[in-house]
This record gives sequence, C-alpha cells and structure tokens, in this order.
Amino acid sequence: MHLRKFIFLFFFCLKGILSFGQDPVFSHYCKDKLYLNPALAGADQGLYASTVVRYQWPGITSDFVTKGVSLSSYEPNLSGGIGVSFMENVEGEGYQKTIETSITYAYRIPFQHRRGDISFGLRGGLLIRSIDFSKLTFSDQYDPVNGLIYPTQAELPAQEYVKVFNANTGINLRWFTSKQKNTYINAGISASNITRPRFSIMNLESRLPVRYTIYTSMFIPIHPTSGRFNYGVTPLFSYTTQGYNLNGEMKLAMAGIQISNSNIGGGVIYRSATFYNSLKRESVFSNFGLYFNRPKVVYHFSYGYEVTISKLATNSGGTHEIALTANWDSFMIFHKLNSIGKRRLKHCPDFRPEGGLKSL
Repeated sequence: MHLRKFIFLFFFCLKGILSFGQDPVFSHYCKDKLYLNPALAGADQGLYASTVVRYQWPGITSDFVTKGVSLSSYEPNLSGGIGVSFMENVEGEGYQKTIETSITYAYRIPFQHRRGDISFGLRGGLLIRSIDFSKLTFSDQYDPVNGLIYPTQAELPAQEYVKVFNANTGINLRWFTSKQKNTYINAGISASNITRPRFSIMNLESRLPVRYTIYTSMFIPIHPTSGRFNYGVTPLFSYTTQGYNLNGEMKLAMAGIQISNSNIGGGVIYRSATFYNSLKRESVFSNFGLYFNRPKVVYHFSYGYEVTISKLATNSGGTHEIALTANWDSFMIFHKLNSIGKRRLKHCPDFRPEGGLKSL
C-alpha cells in the first residue's frame, strides 16, 4: 500500500474510533429533502421523488457508498406533506452497514396573501446497524511465516446487528421577497437523531450524537433583455455540526451557487469540514444536470464530482454523486378535497419557478 493511502486510512479510522458515529452528508443536499429536513415533506406541489448516490474515495481499497431514496407528497386534506424514505450507508467493503427506513409528516402554515409559509416536520423510523465479522481479521490469526492461517480466539458478540428507533425534526421557512412572487428565500434548521439511539453492537454506551443543520438559499430569476434565455440563480449555504459538546466533533460548512434554466443547470459548492478542531478537509464540488420536461412531470438528472483541495488530499479518487429526481405536479393521494383541503389549496403559495423553471 502506498504511503499516502496508509496515512489517509489511518486518519479515517481514527475519526471513526473517536467520533462514536457520524452521519453522511450529501453535496447534493437539497435533493434528498426528507434527509435534510423533515419539514420539507410536501414542499413541492404534487409528488416529489428523489434518489441520491454518493460514492466516496473509489481510489482506495475500501468502499464508502451512501444511497438515499425518498418520496413525499403535498396533501391539502392533511394540512401538510407526508413522505417515506430509505437510506443506506456502507463503510469498508461492507464491514459496517447502516440502514434507516422512516416515515415523515410536515404541518404547513401559509401566510396571508400567499407571501410564504412555515412548516414543522417530524420523521421517525427504524435504524439498523450491522457489522460482518466474517470479513474482519485479528492479530492472533496471523502466523509470522505463513500469514493468515489461524482461527481467532477473540470473543465476538452474539449478534451482528442492532435495531433502534430514531427520530428527526425540523422547521422550514419560505418567503417571497418581490411583489411578482418570483424571488424567494428558503431557510431552515433540523435536528437529527434527537432520540440519541444506542447503536453499539458490543453493548457499549455509544449513542448516535444529534446532528444539527442550518441552511438557507435564495432563488433569483434573471430575465435578459432578449427574452430568449430565462434562467435562475440560487446562492446557497449550509452548516452542519454533530458531536457531544457545543463545539461539535464534526463541523461541515457548504457554500456555493447554482444556475439553471428549464433544460440545463449546474454549479459549484465549496465544502469545509473540521474534525475535533484539528483535522480539516476542504473540497470543491461541481455538478451539471439536465431537465426533461413532460406533461405534468419534470425529471432531473445531475452528476457531481468532489475533489479535495486541502493538505489531506490523497490519491483517493475524489467523490462522485448522482442525483435523480421527478416532480409530478398534479399528484395527490386524497383527490377529493374536504373543507380543510380546499382552504389549504386556495391559500398555500406556489414556489415553483415560472415557466417551468426548476432551481437546483
């Protein structure tokens, strides 16, 4: 193994030992809305479906792959949105796997004159963490001459997985800043793992720390004088911290800008992560996407590549992310509206960019 790979794996393993578990964070963080903030369930009119895959450091021997799938729908009869989501995170060629399946509800309150809304969300479900001990090797299995030949005498736990309940909550605010209602800001805060689930397979007191995320973005439509190429600009920022004290053992800040029209889009995001106030990893994420507009549905495909620019950079191969989303505008589970549903549908603002324009 090359020296750079060894140093890289050493620091990563050190992070895993000290952090007591940390959640993955997508660079396409706006795509999996339920993972970002439960309050975003039903934020889009109709049915919103998303799939995000993060393939981290393919240049090293171990795999670090995160997959997120979610479905959410705005239901006026329920005064908000509902959703289901699935997340899988695999570390170390399948040595450790985390799976979470959950359901979400968000209560949405519109402001007067359709100027904006505020929503409160709660997501809860089953979290399963497992380790394949058959893929692990211990020092007592090695012979100085013949290598790996002995069975281990280590006392392994009776179970290879643990199941726990996990819950997440959040608040999201949207507000039109112009009378034309085409420029708006979006801001929110979420708290994940609020139940502090105990996930140790070895029956230790290790608990998953709370992950706090604050984010904001602003959609700005641009209309050139020619009128031929209407597009939108979206500056965005997010800050995530996760740990056992106010300073947090993991801090991640992302800032960037996205530009899109009704057919194409892309942008750049700068990521700065700090672990234990000492190890710092900086990277730049660039992405490009295509929109496919069909009657009553818009599909979006986006590919992004993240390259490390800090001193911790190695020949890890960077990070790849792929996002697929679809939005069916007229979908509702409860098509027959009751009195509450009719009133909600009448007063709720529509944040879909004009002309079918979709912001990233």
